Amino acid sequence: MHFSLPVLEDNIAFDIHYFPSIVYNETYYQGGITMSVRIFKGTVIYTDTLDKLTVINNCHVVVQDGIIIDVIEGDLNGRYPEADITDYGNGIIIPAFTDLHMHAPQFVERGVGMDCLLFDWLNNYTFPQESMFKDTDYARIIYAQLLYEMIKHGTLHTALFTTIHYDSCDLLFRMLIESGMYAYSSKINKIRIPQNSMLKIHRNHWKIPRDSLLNIRISVIM
Repeated sequence: MHFSLPVLEDNIAFDIHYFPSIVYNETYYQGGITMSVRIFKGTVIYTDTLDKLTVINNCHVVVQDGIIIDVIEGDLNGRYPEADITDYGNGIIIPAFTDLHMHAPQFVERGVGMDCLLFDWLNNYTFPQESMFKDTDYARIIYAQLLYEMIKHGTLHTALFTTIHYDSCDLLFRMLIESGMYAYSSKINKIRIPQNSMLKIHRNHWKIPRDSLLNIRISVIM
């Protein structure tokens, strides 16, 4: 199974550049191809604790095969002579953002129904929208847009809720793996039937094909 997203350029109008423990770039994202050593130079800002912010000026982040292997403050002094260097000048390099609670199928309805109480919002917007994810072609379009926007804005780690549809959930797992993101995600198993549009699949949604990634006991995409 393959999907494709628009290629992000190295300088996509970012004043801030995001680095997870596995570094995203267009080569890694499009297929996990082994890369040579790359170095990214800028001002690194990160925090080890809640009360301390570390700022390293003129810093070099050394990456090999998508993994940060070295962080060098100041000049390289001849180290990694064959590496390709991307110099962001005084641009800020920070760790990637982490979103610990996302509902992937709700991406398309963000900002909608803000005047509703919770159950009105669920019944009028969320449940009808989620029922559409029985169609994997529809799911692929929405999930591709979601992953593109997350990567574009530096959110490379996430915990994602899906729907009760095992085919589209399995699709999202495979798209997450291919994207190179770090994510925890699993299929939703509802114990309440929200409305008639989901009634038919609700009764059988625990039946999962053997070749599905959902057969993994704990769904961890690393």
